[in-house]
Amino acid sequence: MSNAGKVRRYLLNYLSCRAINTVVFTYGWHGERKEIYKSVIEKIRNDCIEFNETIIFLKCTMDENIKRTIKDGRDEMRIKRGMEMTFSFN
Repeated sequence: MSNAGKVRRYLLNYLSCRAINTVVFTYGWHGERKEIYKSVIEKIRNDCIEFNETIIFLKCTMDENIKRTIKDGRDEMRIKRGMEMTFSFN
């Protein structure tokens, strides 16, 4: 099963449960993940599942983010790509 299929199944399980009113879905919004998310949401809407969507971004300063990625042991190319993705929107 594709990543999009897995994410869709995961969300559908929660969205179709009447006992659940709110789902907080933490998802890294970088690389191909943004397109996967958009595809999944579109498919769920096409399934006539009703839900409200609120996207929240938690960001730190670029300096803090770079320090964290260095501490995580990421290489320079990955850090650069991450900074471009993270700080490319407002």
